[in-house]
Amino acid sequence: MTFTQLFALYYTLFRGEDSPPSTTDPEWTVAINLYNNAVNRMVAMDDTKWNFLFTTLQSSSQVSPALVRTLGSGVTSYAAPTDMAEPGGILTYIDTAGNAHNYPIIQPHEVQIQSEAAHYGYFTGDSQNGFVLHINPTPSTTEVGYGIDYMYYKKPTALTTSETGSTIVGAGDPAFYYNHMLANRFRTSENYPAYQTALRDAEEALKGMKLKNNSGSYYSAWGVQDTGPGWGDTSTGDNIFGD
Repeated sequence: MTFTQLFALYYTLFRGEDSPPSTTDPEWTVAINLYNNAVNRMVAMDDTKWNFLFTTLQSSSQVSPALVRTLGSGVTSYAAPTDMAEPGGILTYIDTAGNAHNYPIIQPHEVQIQSEAAHYGYFTGDSQNGFVLHINPTPSTTEVGYGIDYMYYKKPTALTTSETGSTIVGAGDPAFYYNHMLANRFRTSENYPAYQTALRDAEEALKGMKLKNNSGSYYSAWGVQDTGPGWGDTSTGDNIFGD
């Protein structure tokens, strides 16, 4: 769904008119800000990790500043994409034959207990000022030129005031976005009964999004990872609860 389509749904519910205003109307700019506010609400919901916000370095479309995606001679630090919100857990080198070599991404404080020869990566920085990947050891002659990849959790894309309407809006249920936008538009209009109704509908849609996000895919339902015998269980079975 494009933002133009989302705006039409939102505005029809707000005004009851079948012809929403043009992109030069103040209501268009208001709707952009309301949409961004809805996105922020979605991101903050119970610290949910939305599946559609996971991506990789190699698939990043960032153009400026340019990303370095290959190992350089003597280079041990590489700027991460600017849309990184949280690092992932695996660092991958891709050799000239396309083979993947996986190494752990550790916490910065864990560097002090690693051997000098150990392969690992760690990130410094934060989501506001940007992240930097640090790798160990320095790339060998053989590794220079290998591709670098890692999964990370990205920030959702916010719309700007130059939005033309062609942008595909955030994944999930459109009902969450337009109801959340509608709720806050009613609030600024001091229509509190309508605000409460729209907010309720938005939150119900958001709960549905979270349920689908955390339920796994068809025939691959989410479950507790089996980590071996449970506490106090001396058997060799695989029931983590020790039954």
